[in-house]
Amino acid sequence: MKETSNIFLIAFLVLFGSGSITKNLLAQENKAEITAEHLLSKIKKSLKSDNPDSVYISAMKLFEYSKEESLDYYEGKSTWQLGRYFRGKGDADSTIYYFDISGKAFEKCNDTLNTGKANTLMAIALKNKGDIKGAEVHFLKAIDLLGSISDTAWYGYANDHLGLMLFKQGNYTKALKHTQMAQDAYKKVKHNINIGTTYNTMGVIYTDLNEVPKAEDAYLNAIEYLRKEDTYVVLGQAYNNLAEIYIGRGEVDKAFKTLDKAKEVFVEVDNDLGFFSYNIVKASYYASLNPPINNKVIEHSLISADIASKLGDFRIYAHAANFLGRAYFNLGLMAKARSILEKGLMGAEENGYKSEIVMVSKTLSEVYYKLNLPKKAYRLLKKQAAIKDSIVGEDKIKEFTQLDLQYKFRQQHLSDSLKNVQRELEKDFEHKKELRDQQKTKAIFISISILVIIIAIFIFANSRKKKKQVKVLNEKNRKIHDQKNEIEESAKKVDSAYVKLKELDEYKHAMTNMLVHDLKNPLNLLVNLDSIEDGNEKNIIINRTSNQMLNLVMNLLDINKAENNMMKLEKTETGLFNVFGSAIGETMFLSKQRNIKIINESSTDFNILADREILTRVIVNLLTNAIKFSPSDSKVVLTTKITQRGQLRVSVKDNGKGIPKEYHKTIFEKFKQVEQIKSGGIKSTGLGLAFCKLAVESHGWEIGVDSGPGKGAEFWIILDRFHETGKLIDNQDETINTQDELQFSEQEKIILRPYLAKLSKFNIYSLSEIENLLTALKKENIDGIGIWIQEVVIATENLNEENFKKLLEQLANQINFA
Repeated sequence: MKETSNIFLIAFLVLFGSGSITKNLLAQENKAEITAEHLLSKIKKSLKSDNPDSVYISAMKLFEYSKEESLDYYEGKSTWQLGRYFRGKGDADSTIYYFDISGKAFEKCNDTLNTGKANTLMAIALKNKGDIKGAEVHFLKAIDLLGSISDTAWYGYANDHLGLMLFKQGNYTKALKHTQMAQDAYKKVKHNINIGTTYNTMGVIYTDLNEVPKAEDAYLNAIEYLRKEDTYVVLGQAYNNLAEIYIGRGEVDKAFKTLDKAKEVFVEVDNDLGFFSYNIVKASYYASLNPPINNKVIEHSLISADIASKLGDFRIYAHAANFLGRAYFNLGLMAKARSILEKGLMGAEENGYKSEIVMVSKTLSEVYYKLNLPKKAYRLLKKQAAIKDSIVGEDKIKEFTQLDLQYKFRQQHLSDSLKNVQRELEKDFEHKKELRDQQKTKAIFISISILVIIIAIFIFANSRKKKKQVKVLNEKNRKIHDQKNEIEESAKKVDSAYVKLKELDEYKHAMTNMLVHDLKNPLNLLVNLDSIEDGNEKNIIINRTSNQMLNLVMNLLDINKAENNMMKLEKTETGLFNVFGSAIGETMFLSKQRNIKIINESSTDFNILADREILTRVIVNLLTNAIKFSPSDSKVVLTTKITQRGQLRVSVKDNGKGIPKEYHKTIFEKFKQVEQIKSGGIKSTGLGLAFCKLAVESHGWEIGVDSGPGKGAEFWIILDRFHETGKLIDNQDETINTQDELQFSEQEKIILRPYLAKLSKFNIYSLSEIENLLTALKKENIDGIGIWIQEVVIATENLNEENFKKLLEQLANQINFA
């Protein structure tokens, strides 16, 4: 009883003393806050006088003082103003730095609203700098915070900006989701302009998704809301977008009436970007007619080009120049067409606009041909081909331009909206501060009181239960000690299993990404076949790209078979030169794309015992790898030689950047490749090298690489069992001596003509097709044709395209084949 009384007496004295402590603490804190509040009032005064430099000086003073006094709220307010100051100066790094500090400071004092606002503006700064992933993280954090306190204005603004960013990236599903969330927030506060602009954005997304009815409804809703307010530039853009839908449906009169409404809006608000959009839509329409109305195209394209020049926007200038150049071309005004197109191409090249470079180059190359400048036309077409795989087509170029215009209109609107939201939120600042001061005082007093009560209870309970707790603790310690070893053992097993599962999961994702990447280029070629008119060229592309994809799939299957001891070889007597010819033929299309020469420097053919199909795929993979990592206009060399130890060495050498010595072994191991890709190491070679290693070692051979940084790479295979089959004829010394021996009857000429027609369709690398035709021709038993067939075989084996064509021409003359 006495002990209990003493405890409560101590508690009473502590509680009584805490009142004085609290009073002193509050006095000190109030003094610091009064100083901070005075500095904050200076910032507000500078804001009202519209003096940015004065705002910066006052904000920096408050920032330094609040850090010294540990005033989180005022640190957040000062860095908020510093972030806004540097955003106005265009200093992205400083903007991000201060908004980051502001958000963290507000988070410390549990100010959810200002934390959300700071994260929103930091996300915008990250987005403008190009850090899309970082921007998305902070947008989502801001949305989560602002949604938790039901702050409608900033919640809508954050979703709106995130939707716009995703829309710019082409992630339309997420963009639509966040734009809808922004619109729902704007509807709660009945902000008609923001509601209308979000409807317009949704319309553009639906248009791109080819959901035309939904797009039309969205544009009509945008117009309905925007017409309720003062004339606004997005209203004109909504009319413009709706007109494009009408044009697409063939409702030209309706479209032009809608375009006139767009023009009225752009005139009233004096918006150059709107005028450009209006005129480029009209130019596009007149150009799409059959035949095009060239004078109208020129009229609207000239206006668009002038606007683009005024704005200094070389991307949209390139589109106006392309329409204008095409119209001049159609009218035969080649000098004018050349001048405007060269200017458009120069602007696109200086700014790295790949889509526009391809678009303008195509039209300008036609002008050069008309002006009898074939070399210039060829250079343009070569440049166009070099970047063609990143461009989908003219429809996508037009679509990208429209998206870019929509993005710029939307950026203008969101910038205005941000200023309005900030002004509205500053009004309730004073009231919230008073509430916060009261809550802080109350919280300090309650915290100290609770602490005193807890101490008293703890002392009382501890004195009563000390002995019992000691006994219980001893028993528990014993049990814990017994269980410790079991837990540690289990933890080791779990950790081991987790590591293995993680490795398998990472490998699965890496392999999937690798397959998608390697399949992308051949699939793009197949998708764009419609742009190729030459039927023979189409067949070659289909054949080569199909073989590329089949080779990739077979690599993966054979790797899995080899790892499970299931790879079976069908070995036959195989000539290396035939293997080289087939491999060069399969990679010819890829090498021509990059203007890379494949040179076979082997002067002697060798017969080996091997699975011909597997060996051909090994050489194809090595050649493909060399082509991918060689610079354009270089060469890849294929050689064979007998080493000092009497072994046969087959090698493929490129002129690429080379491979550091520490990676010479790991590049052949598929799992190690995945780790190198993940950690930012050397570039991946896909599955090809992993397959090559397994296939070569299955034959009992050896594979390796000689390379170093800047020295290119030479992949080699060492074989033990082989024999020479003879020296090959030197390509430069080959002659054709069969002309006097070719004499055929009229019936034999009739038989030979279909064979010659088919042979004329093949190039020197189509070895298997040529071989099949020559075999069939032998069976016709035509006198004198055997020598000619032998000459053709020699030409194809030596990849001598000149002799091959001469032999075909010789036979054509003999059998009167036109």
